[in-house]
Amino acid sequence: MAIINFSLIFSFSFVIKGYYCRAGATVSTPDYRLENATLCPPGTFNYSDAGPCPPGSYCPRGTAEPFKCQPGTFSNKTKLQSIEQCENCTAGMFCGDYNLTTPSGRCRKGYYCPTGASKADWIPCPTGTFCIEGSYESVLCPQGTFRNITMGKSVGDCFNCTPGFYCQGTGLPSPTGPCGEG
Repeated sequence: MAIINFSLIFSFSFVIKGYYCRAGATVSTPDYRLENATLCPPGTFNYSDAGPCPPGSYCPRGTAEPFKCQPGTFSNKTKLQSIEQCENCTAGMFCGDYNLTTPSGRCRKGYYCPTGASKADWIPCPTGTFCIEGSYESVLCPQGTFRNITMGKSVGDCFNCTPGFYCQGTGLPSPTGPCGEG
């Protein structure tokens, strides 16, 4: 019959690896005994005694190393506590990488980027519209024009109405119809 050392098993049941903050501490330290420590508060972390969570990252309670804000988001603030605090990328801009503190750049011509875009060519401009660089929504082709293909880059990409046809309204994907006699 095997003899089991219950005191050894019992002592390991209280060991949890991680970073903790001792009472009154401003920077967390590694500590493996729960009876003398508490988990680091949200918005802080410990990786070589670092302290507050840096911009572009978030640190839930007990974080050893900051989590990076995801593509499509950014943050220039410190001490974020959750992924929800990373801001959606600004309209007309894109955030194409992890851990950003500012947007990566403007949305490309022929595309538009509402908030939260993670690439410069996020949404192609539909027919009847155009999108200049940095667009957050498509712009309708003006009266007397149409555009039957996607990804217009400027008002100059809207086609004048075809001779013998009329174009009534804005944002047309094709001429409205043939001109009447006379």
